[in-house]
Amino acid sequence: MKNRIAIVGGGASGLIASIYASSPNTEVTLFERNAQCGKKLLLTGNGKCNLWNEDQTLKHYHSFSQKNLDFLFSDENQSEILSFFQRLGIVFKIKNGYFYPQSGQAITVREALLREAKRKHVQICCNFDVTKIESFENYFVIQDQYVFDQVILATGSCAYPKTGSNGSGYVLAKSLFHTITPIVPSLTPLILKGNFTMIKGIRLDVRASIWENNQCFKEEEGELLFTDLGVSGICIFNLSRYASIGLNEQKKMILKLNLVPFLKENPFSFFDRQDRSLFLSEILDGFFPYQFTNYFLKTCHFKQDEKWSDLSVERKKILITYLQEFSFDILDTKGFESAQVTSGGVSLQEVDSQFQSVLKKGLYFTGELLDVDGDCGGYNLSFAWLSGMVAGKSAQMKEK
Repeated sequence: MKNRIAIVGGGASGLIASIYASSPNTEVTLFERNAQCGKKLLLTGNGKCNLWNEDQTLKHYHSFSQKNLDFLFSDENQSEILSFFQRLGIVFKIKNGYFYPQSGQAITVREALLREAKRKHVQICCNFDVTKIESFENYFVIQDQYVFDQVILATGSCAYPKTGSNGSGYVLAKSLFHTITPIVPSLTPLILKGNFTMIKGIRLDVRASIWENNQCFKEEEGELLFTDLGVSGICIFNLSRYASIGLNEQKKMILKLNLVPFLKENPFSFFDRQDRSLFLSEILDGFFPYQFTNYFLKTCHFKQDEKWSDLSVERKKILITYLQEFSFDILDTKGFESAQVTSGGVSLQEVDSQFQSVLKKGLYFTGELLDVDGDCGGYNLSFAWLSGMVAGKSAQMKEK
């Protein structure tokens, strides 16, 4: 009798797990609650599918669980994933270390995975919402009627619910006696205290950092976008998990912006070298769009027609401090509705190096359902591919 394996969730990690779990000795069934698999995959990289990043170091991955993931990012595993996609016909377009399909379309990746799953005889059941899994000594029962020897939970998180992510995997994991670490939005815009009507749509190159009291949690440099409610941009997304965690713990979180990270000299020296007849607004217009200059000076209580040379030493210090530490109270994030991923999930302490449960043999967890979230740049898909591959391989090799 064949080894019967159920995959719950037809996203990135579920699809690749189903392919690796399939063999002449296995019978693989994939359950997907949407009408089609890979709905969220189609949106990644703004529809271009940033599916990998060549800088696979642990600094780009975050977790509440203290567990070393070095084994997952071995050279062997990385090489296998890239070879896997190349065998599927995916030609890589690499830009600044980011891997995209040469077609520039995420659907290319989705269709290649579905094609391979079909070739491997994976039975895909769409519009099937798994709400109940019962665990017995040597088998599992789904929805009171479907019996499997092993189950791989690949349901994703609760981020971006428009794609069908509803957090159902957490409920299933809890029903199977697993711990869920705190769930908060990540890779999402921040809502700040203030009125941003004047500068909505303006982009600046900044060094941004998240603070609570006198502790800096993380710093990122890059392009920031002002929105009607606050800020967005990749550097903000990479900081948002720390804001989310702090806010979830009822802490006062602060965003600090160094508006002049490009100044390689002391700002005092730079201003002192400017023409003494220039107004502050004229100097700052060399740094920023004029709308932001106006907003900045008004917020910092300086007049546009003031001159640097006329300021007292104390006022000069205040201006430079504002330029290097322009601070905002963080009121909230844009939440799960806008989050690309979540921070938190099934505790890594409860899975082994094959992503099999240490509490129940034959039960696996992959992708976003686990307590791992990556930075922007293809890292969350990288983790989905790797964890799905490892879990699928392990399930396929298990004897009944």
